[in-house]
Amino acid sequence: MKSEQMTDGERGLRGPETYREGRSPTGALWLGMVFAMLATAACGRTEPAAPATPESAAPSAPATPAPAMPELASVEADPLAGMRHIAGVNCNRSESGIHTCTATGYDLSGADRACMEDDTGFGAVLDEGGATLLDRFPADGASPVARLPQGQFLCVQFVADATAGGEGWAYVTAIPTALVKRCEGNASCGAVPFAPAWSGAAPQGACEVGEEGRYTIACPAGWVPRSAIEEYSMGLGDGG
Repeated sequence: MKSEQMTDGERGLRGPETYREGRSPTGALWLGMVFAMLATAACGRTEPAAPATPESAAPSAPATPAPAMPELASVEADPLAGMRHIAGVNCNRSESGIHTCTATGYDLSGADRACMEDDTGFGAVLDEGGATLLDRFPADGASPVARLPQGQFLCVQFVADATAGGEGWAYVTAIPTALVKRCEGNASCGAVPFAPAWSGAAPQGACEVGEEGRYTIACPAGWVPRSAIEEYSMGLGDGG
């Protein structure tokens, strides 16, 4: 009986026939190469990157409000500023609020507050041609503040009497009669409209009494000769 074993020559002549296992070694090798290539492709494949999530913006801190600026209408004037240009002036304030000042050739007295209802400090422009408010006295070298018409209602805040008997001066503030209740129906207050002619740009805001009891900067103030005004030394009275 012939043996089933084949020589190497016989294997080569018969080609890729099955051995006892029933499969070709070349086919197995080819399948192994296919699996290896698939594994390599799987390992080399890169998963798409997840879309970047934008970082949430940090909440901004609330803006700090700017400090409130005072309204121009509420800015109060400083009548003592009218003393700064006077030669040799020196002022002292009493407990009652009266300022007593001395200057070269003059004695000054008055208050920096608005005229009170029962005050004797009210007055009016007397000159037919009106009066010019000045930033200082004497008039030499003074600058005009505003021009007031005849009859303009005034609060006389300071008076300066010449020690040698010369011309006296008054620091006055022009105001509308509507600021004084006692002027309602009172002929003593006159009927001249409040319309000062400012020498420069007029301050914005209304002429009124501020919280500290002083007139605001929209009320023109300055020095005039006392002979140019009428002072109501007896007060406003009933003015019927």
